[in-house]
Amino acid sequence: MKKIWMRLLTILAAIILLVLIAAIVWASFTYEATESAEDLSGQEANGGWQFGQPDAEIGIIFYQGAKVEPNAYNYLGSGLSEEGYFVFVPTMPFNLAVLHPSKASNIISQYPDIDEWYIGGHSLGGAMAAAYAEDHADSLSGLFLLGAYSANDLSDTSLSVLDISGGLDGLSTPEKMDSYEENLPEETTSVVIEQGNHANFGDYGPQKGDNPSPLTPEEQHTLVVNELTEWINK
Repeated sequence: MKKIWMRLLTILAAIILLVLIAAIVWASFTYEATESAEDLSGQEANGGWQFGQPDAEIGIIFYQGAKVEPNAYNYLGSGLSEEGYFVFVPTMPFNLAVLHPSKASNIISQYPDIDEWYIGGHSLGGAMAAAYAEDHADSLSGLFLLGAYSANDLSDTSLSVLDISGGLDGLSTPEKMDSYEENLPEETTSVVIEQGNHANFGDYGPQKGDNPSPLTPEEQHTLVVNELTEWINK
């Protein structure tokens, strides 16, 4: 009997090891930023990338999509900083915001001169930003979601939310977005970029399962920056 238990334990240990190896291999694959996005790189600081002045009145924290490199959102960071905002895109473990959703607290503590903070993200990053916002609604001025939905119930909060989706998004589809709409608070502004898709919220090339878009990432980012700026200024 002892030998049987030893064999079972050995088999179980081998299975766990194989699962861990598979998980590491899966997580090590990332969506890399395009060369054009790399040219707009922000300043590396405090465990991430910052754009704009750290003494700005308004700060924006952005969580990247699953396994997408932070620099794939340089167009967004650069565009928002030109509007006078300070933008911070943190580097997450294995580029997965789900592994450190509370990192925004570290960022906020590093920049005490900023009066107002907004948080948001793309895809899984948006979902993790929503999870953070649920626990810190009183210290945030707003939450924005790009091709993302909130699995957390924010309906009873007074949080201001901007929900931007793509009409051609093949991953965060309109149907999927609608099924989570009840989790958003009353003060939610919903915007659909009719020709937008999932990958163009970043700049890392095509993504499996997504639909092609006639827009370039830069064009879609410009629309996002305009919507965010109008929403924040309200």
